[in-house]
Amino acid sequence: MIVGVTGRIASGKGVLTDFLESKGFTYISLSKVLRAIADHRGIAHTRENLQNLGNLLRTEEGNEALAKYSLKFIKEGNFIIDGIRNPHEVKCFRENLKDFKLVSFDAPQNVRFERMLERGKESDPRNWDEFLKIDKRDFGIGENDSGQGVGKCMELADFKLINDSSLGEIQREVEGLYGKLSSLNEVSSSSSLEVPSSSSVPSSSLEVPSSSSVPSSSLEVPSSDGIKVKIKKLHPDAVIPKYAKEGDAGMDVHAISRMVYDDFIEYGSGLAFEIPKDHVCLIFPRSSVSNKKLSLSNSVGVLDSGYRGELKFRFYKHGSYEYGVGDRVGQIMIIPFPRVVVEEVESLGESERGEGGFGSSGK
Repeated sequence: MIVGVTGRIASGKGVLTDFLESKGFTYISLSKVLRAIADHRGIAHTRENLQNLGNLLRTEEGNEALAKYSLKFIKEGNFIIDGIRNPHEVKCFRENLKDFKLVSFDAPQNVRFERMLERGKESDPRNWDEFLKIDKRDFGIGENDSGQGVGKCMELADFKLINDSSLGEIQREVEGLYGKLSSLNEVSSSSSLEVPSSSSVPSSSLEVPSSSSVPSSSLEVPSSDGIKVKIKKLHPDAVIPKYAKEGDAGMDVHAISRMVYDDFIEYGSGLAFEIPKDHVCLIFPRSSVSNKKLSLSNSVGVLDSGYRGELKFRFYKHGSYEYGVGDRVGQIMIIPFPRVVVEEVESLGESERGEGGFGSSGK
């Protein structure tokens, strides 16, 4: 089994690498490769210097350069590959390693900053402004194709872990993840290759395979005499929407993934839809959102008939109460709509209201 690790700075990746090493996995770090090259070139190990060096190597030797270097050390056995920061590295591993699975870690920005200060790594920034600058670049903001791209790597992950709780909680989640990985791939005997261990970082989590790597199934969900809608499961744990009670207008949608950002939270349903022509899927929050201090970012979402990607719900955060994975996070209505034929005219017909705008009809 080959497990790759990606994720934002100080999000807790070391908890997984340490756990897998305890299970006999051999640890390989692309960051250690960079540090060795930096030593050879006389470059200090600051985060910015290492980011610059990584970008330079990918520019000079190809975007898959660091991944190809690490492949030389992977023989028979189980491996954990840390420090994946560019989507081309993910592509290289998937093309060359049959059993490769990618795990991503994330956590709120303020939590990661506090953990970063606690761990005291040589390459880490020492104040909030420096952290924000490095963190944005690491995620891929303002970077080109050869640059840092952790955000894009996280989108490609087979399992996504949210690190916003205690060390004990993340350790339990990691153990559960190991069970899932073991069921997907029978763990082979460990390799004897010796590579230095990674350092540990406290955090918390949750998991979900991505649509790109899990076999999907297609289901047809017709109402007995209503609108027929085709729904594709992008993940085996996805839940087909259904009406909670007879007479309900909206079908409830469950979350199977959660990504926490600075200002919002994004929940994935693990579902893709084929909405019939001349119909639209409207996305609403559930009434329970009033107890969660969340608001749907686009008020009422619209899923057009031509869209085939995953249905997601993005909420702005106004407090600490959130939905968890497995919760019903929203509801959808699929309804027909008339096609509109637009006619440009010089004048409009008279009406009682006329041009009266906001508040014109009274309190």
